[in-house]
Formats: sequence, C-alpha cells, structure tokens
Amino acid sequence: MDEPLRNESPNDTPLRPTGDPGLPRSDSAATSALKKVLSDILTTFRTAWRGRTASDFIAARILTAMRVVRKFSERITQRLPRGLEVPIIAACLVLVLAAGALALYGGIVATKALVGEKTTANPEELFRNGYIGQGLAQGMQRVDAALDKHGAASPQAGMAFISLARMLHSAGEEQRARVMFEQARAVIDTLAGTDPHAAGRCCLELAAASMKAGDFQAAEAAARQALVLSSAAEAPALRLHSLAMLGAALANAEHFDASFAAYQDAVSTAESHGLESFVEEASLRLDAARAALLAEKPQLTRAMLQQLRADLAVASDSRIAGIDTRSTALESRLFSMEGRCSEALRLSSLAMEGAEALPLPLKRVFARKAGQDMLAAMRICGDDSAAAQPIMAFLERLAVFFEQTLPPVNALRIQTLEQLTELSDQAGAHEQVLAHSARLLGAQPPTQSDRQHNGFDSLMDRDALLMDLLARMAVVESPPQDIATLAFGAWLSRRVLFPPTGVPAIGIVGDAPDADLIKEFNRLTVAMAPTVYPVHVDGDIESATLARKAHERLANLSLSIADRQASLKPLLQWATGTNDGYAGAVRALAAALPEHGGLLFFARARPAEQPRTPDSGPRVLAFLLTRPPSGDADAAYVHVLNIDPVRDVEKSLAAWQKARSAEDEDGRAAVVLGLAEVELYSMLWAPIRKAAPDLRTVWIGPSDPPSRSLSQQPYGTLPTPEGKPLSAAMHLRRIERDELLAAMQGGAAEQPAIVGLLNNSTR
Repeated sequence: MDEPLRNESPNDTPLRPTGDPGLPRSDSAATSALKKVLSDILTTFRTAWRGRTASDFIAARILTAMRVVRKFSERITQRLPRGLEVPIIAACLVLVLAAGALALYGGIVATKALVGEKTTANPEELFRNGYIGQGLAQGMQRVDAALDKHGAASPQAGMAFISLARMLHSAGEEQRARVMFEQARAVIDTLAGTDPHAAGRCCLELAAASMKAGDFQAAEAAARQALVLSSAAEAPALRLHSLAMLGAALANAEHFDASFAAYQDAVSTAESHGLESFVEEASLRLDAARAALLAEKPQLTRAMLQQLRADLAVASDSRIAGIDTRSTALESRLFSMEGRCSEALRLSSLAMEGAEALPLPLKRVFARKAGQDMLAAMRICGDDSAAAQPIMAFLERLAVFFEQTLPPVNALRIQTLEQLTELSDQAGAHEQVLAHSARLLGAQPPTQSDRQHNGFDSLMDRDALLMDLLARMAVVESPPQDIATLAFGAWLSRRVLFPPTGVPAIGIVGDAPDADLIKEFNRLTVAMAPTVYPVHVDGDIESATLARKAHERLANLSLSIADRQASLKPLLQWATGTNDGYAGAVRALAAALPEHGGLLFFARARPAEQPRTPDSGPRVLAFLLTRPPSGDADAAYVHVLNIDPVRDVEKSLAAWQKARSAEDEDGRAAVVLGLAEVELYSMLWAPIRKAAPDLRTVWIGPSDPPSRSLSQQPYGTLPTPEGKPLSAAMHLRRIERDELLAAMQGGAAEQPAIVGLLNNSTR
C-alpha cells in the first residue's frame, strides 16, 4: 500500500511504524495477494453470469480466496508494530467475508441463469418468451394486487383476469382459463353500472382474448356489449373501437355482410368525430374495403381503394408506406376475383417489393394484415395452369417473408406451405412436394385439440400432415436424409412412443432437486402445441403463439436438466425433436446400435387428401435404422422402404399363416407354404436386406396399431436366396414399446441403457 496507514480519529494523526527501521511501508507480495483475491472475486462473477458449472467453480474460488487472504494476513501482521495486529486481522476477516458473500451472490446469479429464471414486471412477455410458470405466477400476482389495491369492481381487476385467462388458454389449462374469463365478465357487469367507459374498455380486451381463443361467438358478444356501453358513456372513441372489433369478430364468424356494415359505421364515426390520426383512419378504411370484398361487393371495394389511394397521395406521414403496400395487396385480391390473374400476380409482387423495404415493425403488420390477401389471390389464380410456375415462385418468396416476420406457428405460414404443396403436386414435381410436405409438418406440430383424444385410429385421421408426408415418401425413391429423419422421428414419436401429442412428459422422481425445472419444461412443451385459427380481417388478432425465444428457452431447459440427470437425455431429445427435425433424437437412437445391427419398424401410410384411385389406398412402409457410419455425416442411416399396398401384404400374410396351419396329407400344403414364404420374403425382407446388405442382427420395434401384426410374425422360418432360413442369415429380436421407453430413461450419460439393450444379441 502506497499510503501510510491512518487511524479513524478526528485529528487524523498519522501512525508512525515502530520496530525494524528497515521495514518498507509497502509489501509487493502482500499487494499481489490482495490483487489475487479481487481477481478471484471478479472471475467468480464472470463465471456466474456465464451460467455453466458455476457452483463448482465458485466453491473452489472461495477456498482459494480464503487461503490467499490468510497468508496475506499472516505476512502483514508479522511486519506490523505491536497493537495493530488485531485491527488488521479484523480487516482481513471482513475482506474474507465480503469475498464469500459476493461469491455466494454470484452463485445465486449463476443458478438463476442456468435454470433460466427471468425477472420482469410483464407477465405476457415472460410467457411469450417461454417462461410459462413464471408468467402465470406473475399474472396471478397481478390479479391479487389489482383486487387488493383497486377492488373487485375495477378495470384493473378486469384486465388482469383477462390477461391471465389468455395465458392459461395458451398453456392448455382450459378449465382455469374459463374460470378467469367468467371472473372478468362478472367484473364488467358490476363495473358497467358505475363506470361504463372503463367497462367498455374491458369488453374490448375480452373480445380480443376470445378471438385469440377461437371463440368468435363470445368475441362478438363482448364487442356488442362494448358498443352498448359506449353509448351509455357517450364516448365516440370507444364506439369506434367497438365497431371495429365487432367487424373483425363477425368476419371470423363468416358473417361478411354484417361485418362490412360494422366497419362502415366505424369509418363514419371516425370521419364525423375526427378521432383518429390519418394513418389510423386510413388503416380502418382499408379494413372496411376488405370487408366489402369479402361481402362480394367488388365495385364498392374498388371505389374505396381509389379514394384511399387519392388521400394517401397527398399525405406526409412516413407510415403511409405500409398502408400503401397493404392496399396494393388487397387490390391484387380484387383482380384475382375478377379473373385477371396476370394483374393480380403483378400487384402482389409489387406489394412484396414494397413490404421488403419496410422497417421490421411495419413488415410484421404487413404480414399479418395483407398476407391473407396475397394468399387468397394466389389460391384463386392457382387454377390457371399457365400461371402455376410464377405463382409457385411468388409463394416461395412469400413463405420466406413470413418465416422472417411471423411466429414459428402461424396460420399464414401454414397456408402458404399448403398452397405450395398443392401446386407442386398438380405439376407432378414429386421431390418438391416432398420438401414442402416436410416443411409443413415442421411448421405445424400437433395442436392443442390432440390433447383431448387418445385414440390411435382417430389420430391417423387427424394427423393428416404426417400421413401425407409418409404417402409422399412412398413415391420418391431415396428421399433426402433430413426429410427421412423428420418423417421417422415424427411417426415414432406421435404414433408409437408418445401419442397423441408426440411429446413425452418428463417424470419427477421423489423430491428431485430439479423438480421445478422439469415442471417448467413440461408446461412449456404443452404450450408449444398451439391452437391455430385463421383470421379473416384483423390480422393483429391471431392465435396465442410463443415467440422464437421460447424455442431457445426449451432447448436451454433441456440442456440444464440433462446436465443434472443424464438418464433423461434421450427423452429430452424426443421432447425437443420438432426444433431440429428429430435429428438429435434419431441419431442418438441409431448410434446405440451395434455394428451390422438394424432397428426395424413397420408403418401404415395413407394419402390424406388425394382423389381415391385403385392404387391410392393405405401402403406399408418400413423404417430401417442402422448405425451412422463414423466420419461420414451425409451417409444414410434412416432408410424408408416402400413395401406394397396394405391389401397385398395382408393377402400374402394370410396365405402364409393359412399354409402354416394346414394339414399336409399329400404334400400339397408344403408346396403352398413354400410359395407363400417366397412371396412374403420377396415382399417384405428382400427390400430390407437390399437397403442394408451387411445386417447381422435386426430388432423389430413396436409399430403403430394398424401395423402391429407385422411386427409379431415368426419371420425366421422364411427362406432366403442363399438357401437357408432367414434366422440363419441374421438374428431377429423383438422390442416392445414399454421396453424401448424404459431403455430410453435408464443408464448414464456415458452408457445409456438403450445401448445395452440393443447390444444384447443373446436375448
């Protein structure tokens, strides 16, 4: 220390050191030790904020800091004059305690960072970013605070109930959401008698929340109640917003004439009272023009657009660029309805050029409000075969735009991919159809409605996207590995392992220290299965979806749980499979196979939405999983084999079973049996062995219910071209679903239980 030590007395008299006159006043070793302590503390903080293995690092740093300070205090006290040892040692002790306290605080910060906790006063933002439990908890706290501070009959309480109900609905807690909605309605009814204006604003929020929940009837009722309250409150602004909300609700219920009338009243109210800025009024007029088009009033729509364009031409607000591009998109829809497809395509392209130049917030508004117009125009013009190629190119461009501006699961994104798939199918572009079908399956996970049913057969009917992808794969030879992986992963997860949603619920054993983490993970996976409702008019009112950060949050939670409980890693990979196309989960399963081993699954695929032809019925597919070759990342290890129509396979299987049980009195049964065995081998096992000639052991895994009988046959007796039974050419083993699931949850990080299961060829 460069300055002499001073006391704390008022006269501040310097203390003169006594003792060895050659003792220096500063000690370089002591200073270095002190700097080492401070450096340790700072390093601890940095590690804590990184959130990785911080607790172990912190413990080690605390011990190091204590040792350094102890040595420092010993050395410094040896050189101090008598009487100063006690205060200096006390100061060193305070330094040690401070270092420990700071390190402990850093540990808390690190733990919070690793667990993924986040503090904010906005429950909705927490929820959208994937902090489901925290968002719901803070939403409930906001309800309690509103009730305590403002009372039950207050707009604050009503808004808090509605916000909480919206989050609960998105999290799949329908019963609790309904209770919160009822509480909000009770608040509104009470508030209407004392403060109709505040009650009306609550009604508008309730209408928007109902529309997001897909309850358009409730949204209409709430909007009409707000309209009545606006008259009681003599509030023109409230009347305007109530009419606009009513128009959107009626359009979603497909009452287009009534919707147009509501929008007309809203525009008249805005013009007569001068309530809105020019931009807001222009946006409202554009919504009214769209309502006129939906009500099949094309001439009126054109007149409204022409007047709007004239007004935009003399306006100076920078935001009119977004409205101008939206009006161009609506005009393209008008032209398509009039059969002028070339003009519709030109205007849609022009609108896209303008939209791509907008700032990101206006891009998002354009996507939500004008995306439906361009999609409708392309859908109408898609029947023109001459325009098919330019329309497909435009839809590809639109799909990229939506991917950049809309949430991961959004009705507009899904409808764009559906149109691309349909047009590619009409053009006979099978590989493009397969690619679009895969993107479509990845863009729309099983919806919340899948939680209400557990039947396998009904799932086949409802999970049309998966069935359609499997059907497309049946006509494409050697599909790309990423698509084959997605198809197999989605099929195994949804149809076999974790029906009906395809997402495993990670169990909590006893008083697990990570119970809260696992509960949050499970809640987030449930909330990830959204309900997607199309919106005809007001694109701002879309289904409640999670932001892209929620997907990152799910991945981080998965890593945090796997770091603490390695045995859960396989299930966690399947739970987050939709994020990476099941690449991690499927590759981990394949990597557990021994060399020359294969995992075989039989599946049944049925075209979901194609005209019925004699050859369009269900088909048998086989998924063959082999060990990924080391050093070759592109090598195929997921083989998708198109076997034959189900009726042919079942016919051959029945003939084989009948021949096996028939009595052989004159040798004819043996001939029939031999022919049936050759036919069944050629149909089922010849493609399997051709796909992987080096197979020595095959585990026949669980199949979906319609194909279950195929996985339970004694195939070992079938003859092979080598002149010996199949059981002599390879070992055949069976794995049941429960056995496979148990193996996925056992073992340790370095040796998962599934490795032992699949390497045990003596079973």
